[in-house]
Amino acid sequence: GTAVRSLDYAIAYTHIKPVNTVSTYYQGKQPTTVSNDTGSIWLHYTVRHGLPTGLGFGAGSRYTGSSWGTTTNDLHVPSFTLFDAALDYTLERWRFAVNARNIGDHRYVNGCSNQFFCAYGTPRTVIGTATFTF
Repeated sequence: GTAVRSLDYAIAYTHIKPVNTVSTYYQGKQPTTVSNDTGSIWLHYTVRHGLPTGLGFGAGSRYTGSSWGTTTNDLHVPSFTLFDAALDYTLERWRFAVNARNIGDHRYVNGCSNQFFCAYGTPRTVIGTATFTF
């Protein structure tokens, strides 16, 4: 029915098993910063009938599995899950939106390229936009 047409969604999952086949020293090892598993889900609902027509809200989650932080695969980087949200309103040719990523402000290691260099992931980010369509 109408409620289903107002719901947008995206679901993704990837499972890979990358292995170094070129290097003689790191043969059979997994490349750094590459996770075996990643997944995400996003749901967004827009009010299309009644008041307030044009109001939309969404929520989702992103998962990144553990990875290795060294070419010798002896530094384990833990998995992490982040949550996102959105609120938007469309009125004729105007669209106003507030998007928040990592709403829980989860502190996590995004990846390591070696034992001396690891990077934290992006903290909570909130962005507001106003868009006019010509």
